[in-house]
Amino acid sequence: MIGTLLTANHKPAWSALLGTISNTLVLLFLWLGNALVADSLFIVVFICTGVLLLVFSVGSLNLFSNQFKRISPTISFFRKDKVNSLFSLGVHFFVIQITVVIIFSTDSMIITHTLGPREVTTYHIVLRYFGVVAMAAGIVITPFWSAYTEASLKNDFTWIKSALKKQLLAMIFVVAMIVILLILSKWLIPFWIQKETNFSYNFLIVMAFYALILVWNNIFFLLNGLSITNVKNLTSILGILINIPLSIYFAQMWGYGGVILATIISLSFLQYLALCKHFHT
Repeated sequence: MIGTLLTANHKPAWSALLGTISNTLVLLFLWLGNALVADSLFIVVFICTGVLLLVFSVGSLNLFSNQFKRISPTISFFRKDKVNSLFSLGVHFFVIQITVVIIFSTDSMIITHTLGPREVTTYHIVLRYFGVVAMAAGIVITPFWSAYTEASLKNDFTWIKSALKKQLLAMIFVVAMIVILLILSKWLIPFWIQKETNFSYNFLIVMAFYALILVWNNIFFLLNGLSITNVKNLTSILGILINIPLSIYFAQMWGYGGVILATIISLSFLQYLALCKHFHT
């Protein structure tokens, strides 16, 4: 919750800092645990969950005691008349999150089931390679989400349209970066993993386009910031209905590249309808 609160208050860097601290401590304790005790799955799980819980709990207590003291959780803030509207909005966001998790997490399982676990390694290597662009774009775009909400409350739709146009123009730079990565993939991927590769160029093109769709998807998260969730709910459910059967069918035809192609089609379908709804309104 504290991460969402920090992002809503235009402080995503603070949320990222808590994540960085927890990840650093996890690595440190895992190294110490490996040196002092025998290998144990229980120790690994305990460290990973315990450190994360500790860091964010301490961060939450510190922030709610100081900067966010005026909005710290208390029973006096409870408003019965707000329950229905908040619950309804929460359900919409829950559906969106669940469908997104399913769409993005089933690719590995489908590849494992249809092609074997060895092919998952290839998929993840190329996904991480092109995913650098999507991750960098996400860092830039994330602060806009809460800004869209604030601008919407002020009816400053001129700023919203201006910010959206700038992000769409920035897609030219994103496309250029992905094309450069695609051209250099023959040399950069082997250099990165320190091993010769024989990835299909068609597969690399599909993954490059997949990274482009991820950035496009992030830009239109503004619909969530504006609480326009009905169209997102509909398109998310339609996307998940076509994604899994299409992924299995394409995997049998074109291998792991077919799985990614099915996901691209699902996400493109979602964003097309969302885009039409946005410009219509």
